[in-house]
Amino acid sequence: MALIGKLVKVAYKMTPKRKAALAKAVAASAKKRGSKAVTKKVVKTTAIKKAAGSVKRTAKLTALKTKRSTKAVLKTKAGKIAAATAGGAGVERVTSKKANSKKNKSTTIARANQIGGGIKNLGVKAATDAASVAKNVAKAAVGKQSGKKAFFNIAKDVAASNLKVSAGLVKGQLNVKRAKKNKRK
Repeated sequence: MALIGKLVKVAYKMTPKRKAALAKAVAASAKKRGSKAVTKKVVKTTAIKKAAGSVKRTAKLTALKTKRSTKAVLKTKAGKIAAATAGGAGVERVTSKKANSKKNKSTTIARANQIGGGIKNLGVKAATDAASVAKNVAKAAVGKQSGKKAFFNIAKDVAASNLKVSAGLVKGQLNVKRAKKNKRK
């Protein structure tokens, strides 16, 4: 039994092909002696270690690829805009409950919520405006709508996104005023 344990420890440091060959040899030896329980344990332990090593390698490679691609994306203008938008959305989400509370006395939290929401809305506005332009210009190029209709649709989408940004800023300003008023009480 102790010999098999030592073999397993040595096998752990071996290549996958050698591990498989050793597992077969150990299983055959145990079978010859009539010890089925030992055979199952050795084979099971080797298979688990092999699978764990494979999962670990895959996880490391995936993390490395993700890190590289993230760095590459963040070097682009669109990546920087997306990162700023996500940061603004995070700040807005964290501060929204307290900033929108009618009992809030912290102007700092209300202002952080307003700025975070503004950054998020500007990022979303940029993306929706670009998508609107691409969609309507493509429709006009294919002939599904006229150039005037495409221009009108783009203008309508831009106006709607401008209103959303303005509404967010106004709501944030009201939260700041309410916080100042609550602080004075």
